Amino acid sequence: MSPDEILQVVALHKRWLRHLRGGVRADLRMVDARGLKLQGVDLRQAIMTSANLHSAVLRQSNLTLVDLFAADLTEADLSESILEDADLRGAQLFKCNLRGAKLRGANFTGGQMLVGHEIVTFEPANLSCSDLERASAPRSNFEGANLSESCLDNADLTVANLKGANLVGASLKWARLLGANLSEAKLAGADLSNADLSHANLIGASLSNTVIRGARLVGAKVDSLELLNDTDVANSSGKAIDVESDLGRLLGQHALWVETNGRRGDRACLDGMDLSDLNLSARSISGVSMKEVNLSKANLAGADLTLCDLTKADLYQACLRRAILKGARLVEADLTNADLSETDLTPADLLDAHGRQTGKKYSANLNGAILANTKLEHADLRSANLLRTDLSTAMLHGARLDGAQLEAAKTGQPGVPVP
Repeated sequence: MSPDEILQVVALHKRWLRHLRGGVRADLRMVDARGLKLQGVDLRQAIMTSANLHSAVLRQSNLTLVDLFAADLTEADLSESILEDADLRGAQLFKCNLRGAKLRGANFTGGQMLVGHEIVTFEPANLSCSDLERASAPRSNFEGANLSESCLDNADLTVANLKGANLVGASLKWARLLGANLSEAKLAGADLSNADLSHANLIGASLSNTVIRGARLVGAKVDSLELLNDTDVANSSGKAIDVESDLGRLLGQHALWVETNGRRGDRACLDGMDLSDLNLSARSISGVSMKEVNLSKANLAGADLTLCDLTKADLYQACLRRAILKGARLVEADLTNADLSETDLTPADLLDAHGRQTGKKYSANLNGAILANTKLEHADLRSANLLRTDLSTAMLHGARLDGAQLEAAKTGQPGVPVP
């Protein structure tokens, strides 16, 4: 598509936004718009999936609700633009200028596409003075990025990489920084009031005149007493508290959330946490988000993990014997040498907001999971998604595989059907 054709698409999109005759919603997916100057355009709700906007100028543009999934915005100028509620999953923003941009509600979580990137990379993006209030950016990579004087109030930065980031004078009030890497970050003059820094890494961070009143620092790694000057948090002496104690509190609130259908308590998010070697046997932790969690050698025997998200979790040598994993998501999880014998991996019944059955079911998903030497004797895998799994060394004696999706799966075992 030529530059003139792209400008024509923009013009028709403007008519579409105004509900005028002849207007057409902009579809610029995978378009090559490198270096194109589109300053001040109105592209609200445009589709720009995987677009190449390298060095493009979109400053002072309205990109509200735009679909930029897996787009390349390397060195693009988006300063003073509005990207509220924009889909930026998997987008590449290396050296992107978002100074003064409004990103409230934007989603920066990982995305997967053949032409995209799984994790958003901001290294070393220029986000100074940007408005990222309420932005969703868990697990994003902000290493070395310039976020000085930016607003990140109520932003979700769970397990985000902010190593060496410039956060001088930034506002992070009520931000969720659970498990975030803030080592060597420049936080001088930053406001972290009431932020959740549980299990965050603050080793080597510059904390001169940093405001941390009311912040939660349970299990945070700190090597400086600077952090204690303006905080009322009891467990912030520089040593992490017992993780099982804090986990018990989180799971207690989660159980209340499940029992009351979300009216009370809080849903637990354990993404990226190190829970290796823990004893969680017979615990009821259904619906917990545990993406990329480290549960190697953990004891989960008899635990209820219904509808848990264990995407890319490390379950090496974990014991899940007789565990309930109905509808669990184990995509690309590492289950090497794990014991899943007599485990229930059948579909889960989906309930409505009142706890009533909807008649819909959600199958367990082990797409791409590593099942090397995994014990699956007498496990119930009916209707499970086993696409791209390697079952050739898994122990499947007595396992039930009725209706399981085995396309592209390797079994190499007699009695196990291969499409």
